[in-house]
Amino acid sequence: MTRIFPNPGPFLLCACFLIEAGAASAQPTDRERMEGLKQYAETILRHGRDTYGEEHTPLFVDALEVSTLKAPEKMYIHRLGGPGPRSKQPFQPVISSNLAYQGNLIRFLVGIGNLTGDSRYRESCKKSLRYYFEHYRVPNGLLQMGHHRWVNLNTDHWDGNDWPAGRSGHEMKRDYPYYPIFWETDPVATRRMLTAHWDSHIQDWGFMNFTRHGSYVKELNEETVWSQPVTDPVVGIVPGNLTFFDSGSDIIYAGAQLGFLNKDDRPLFWAQRLYARYSESAHPDTGLPPWHHTSMRTFGSKDEPVPEYALITEGSAGFMNSGGVAMLRLGEELGQKGVYYRETMRRHLKAYARFCYRPKVNQMCNLLFDGTDLAEREKKRKPGNSSTSWQPWSPNPTNILAYAICYRQSKDGEIWETLRHVPGERSRGHRQVRGQVPRSQSRHHSVKCPPRLSTGGDLPCHRKQELSGSGPDHREQCLQQALPAGAGALYAK
Repeated sequence: MTRIFPNPGPFLLCACFLIEAGAASAQPTDRERMEGLKQYAETILRHGRDTYGEEHTPLFVDALEVSTLKAPEKMYIHRLGGPGPRSKQPFQPVISSNLAYQGNLIRFLVGIGNLTGDSRYRESCKKSLRYYFEHYRVPNGLLQMGHHRWVNLNTDHWDGNDWPAGRSGHEMKRDYPYYPIFWETDPVATRRMLTAHWDSHIQDWGFMNFTRHGSYVKELNEETVWSQPVTDPVVGIVPGNLTFFDSGSDIIYAGAQLGFLNKDDRPLFWAQRLYARYSESAHPDTGLPPWHHTSMRTFGSKDEPVPEYALITEGSAGFMNSGGVAMLRLGEELGQKGVYYRETMRRHLKAYARFCYRPKVNQMCNLLFDGTDLAEREKKRKPGNSSTSWQPWSPNPTNILAYAICYRQSKDGEIWETLRHVPGERSRGHRQVRGQVPRSQSRHHSVKCPPRLSTGGDLPCHRKQELSGSGPDHREQCLQQALPAGAGALYAK
């Protein structure tokens, strides 16, 4: 079962009504929670559809302005010089519908429909998907969505640009759409789309080298994609492209979902092989996984090099962020076939806890995957200067969720010890009055969940002593507290 969790940040999903009501100390009842969720879903159906431009369609907008319940115009920023419609003037306002960013919206609507028995929510998702398939699908099966392309609801046309030039603008990165409802809507189109996701991105099936910018024009031959020669697995960092785990995890997720939905072990095999390129290339002394499984760029200086593949920061600790959450979800959904994901994720999360986490101050330090503390290295190079550009960071809600899921799956004591510490201080430096749910500073409610799969929302902070008990009952209670208020009741299937 896929639970639905909102994502933190300026755009919030499905728990925002609880957060805005958070000044009251009394916790809402289950009935009140459900009424709030239903009200939110009704608002989406009433105000979150495409009523812009000449043609009004079943598509959802990406965001709503709270005060007007209208979609705000946004600025998509793109590089100049490409062949796309924004290649000469990238700062044009747009009201967008980007299906890549609406995964958790769709999970929410399907889930609330399952709980209430109201089929309108599920059907609204399927109508949107049908329209997208009919109007914004290219011949090889890919959809106009992702980080370079979207639908402009003002012009009723796809928008964005390609990078690099040559119609290679298909980039999915920390998105993880809810593919089961795609499959239910049109299994053939979904099969081609997911197959093309792999075919347009993977460039070398031997060491799983890929480009994060997939081709919209490469012709798809479904008969050959999953019948590649199987060579000995490659382990370790080798020269290649920028194989960000942020993008690689979306490719893995697409392949594993195709194998699961189509009952085909071939995509499952290749998805696990790509995941293993990261997992099995973890540093032998620390167990910390790389950000890339290939080497291409090195930052820093000659004396203090920072290989990009080895960097572990708040943004690049992929296995502890949304990509790791997606892998844990796969491990859960695939059952016995998902054991490898579950076990390796547990190993990597324990490595983060041992080498990155500082429980006394509830902060994560910036490392290279061999364990080098970048702040301490910089201080040694600058005697007498205690400042550093490598500032520690507080565990964020997505990190907390990753450990919560892992503990629920494994009941691992070391995972539990980390989990009970990380909510000890308000993430990202915010303070909170005891008993209050933090208020959102957001200007917009989001009809999308920005690109993450089932990530934690703006979590209530549970003080360290409240998580310090022992015993299975207490742990289960605290585990539930680590999940966003109200959203934990939602299941997509």
